[in-house]
Amino acid sequence: MKLSHLHSVTTSTFGLLFLGTPHEGIEKAKWYLLSKGVKGILRQHSQLVASMEKNTETLQSITEQFTPLLKQFYIHNFWELRETVHGFRMSCLALGQVDDSERPISHVLDARKRILGEEHPYTLWSMNDLSKVYCAQSYPKDALELLIPTLDVAVRTLGRSHIGTLMTMSNLVHTHRMIGTPSNIRTAEAMLGDLISAQIKSLGPSHPDVYGAKLQLAQMYERKGQLSQAEIVYRDILSAEGESPGPRIHTSLKVKESLSEIYHMLGRLEAMPQVEAKL
Repeated sequence: MKLSHLHSVTTSTFGLLFLGTPHEGIEKAKWYLLSKGVKGILRQHSQLVASMEKNTETLQSITEQFTPLLKQFYIHNFWELRETVHGFRMSCLALGQVDDSERPISHVLDARKRILGEEHPYTLWSMNDLSKVYCAQSYPKDALELLIPTLDVAVRTLGRSHIGTLMTMSNLVHTHRMIGTPSNIRTAEAMLGDLISAQIKSLGPSHPDVYGAKLQLAQMYERKGQLSQAEIVYRDILSAEGESPGPRIHTSLKVKESLSEIYHMLGRLEAMPQVEAKL
């Protein structure tokens, strides 16, 4: 064996599982798509990335050294028989390539409806993904029509505290706020209260998602001119600063800045130093 220092590993190994392992390398085009989202990581490991391209000497050398060992292990390979679209579709959406993301997301949704059923959790997840595309395309009413029945199914099949239900509620709040009519804003406000209660029950009072939802609620109060209500929620968020994990730093800064603005508008200048001292 050329790698004699790894003898103890081979003698201690019974079997190997390869999950979608690119034994023959990856095409440059796919690396390029991936690099858009993780440029820093790939730059730090540029040599490793280069060695993973198709037909490189590194991969050929690994294959030559591993082939003689094949009979020593039970080996199973797992791979998809169709091109993976989940990562691609969400990458397109995250990168702002909205139109490119709609088709694969719709394809996955149709497939999940057909194979898993209309009410399977993965199907509901794809519904949420498609609603995000509609909102990104400035079609929030289409997203609303998709999400309302999705929430009904999620509550009935998963329960109010399930992560899938919470995700759907959060997307519905965003959609209602995006439509922006007085009726939609009232609905979003009421739904945020329900969402916060469900998040606290499921995730705990100090989870970042709870602070994110509370921040949205306070911002809604502030935009409606309900400054006293906004102050209460903002202070509730800040009161958890000493808890673990507590609000994220960018959330905390937003809260303090908003409180300073509220005190300035209310003429309560004596309260501003207390907040600004924490900035």
